[in-house]
Amino acid sequence: MNTCTATAGTTCETQATLYAVSGHARVLYATEIYHVSPGAVVGMQIIGNSWNNTAANITSLNIMSPTANAIGVGSHIEISARR
Repeated sequence: MNTCTATAGTTCETQATLYAVSGHARVLYATEIYHVSPGAVVGMQIIGNSWNNTAANITSLNIMSPTANAIGVGSHIEISARR
């Protein structure tokens, strides 16, 4: 998956859905918009990825940024599970 990196004065947004059903490949769909500033969007992308290990349980998620202090004050992270 590509990294969504914002430069000074811009923002970046990623929305992803992970489908993790036991016995099936784990599939991730993500949409990103990046370098968003007033009146401009540099790029958008839709990404798909899969993990073919159908037996292992997913017990944690890592949310990271390649840019120092990018996940800080004003960041909004939501994680939910459908049961």
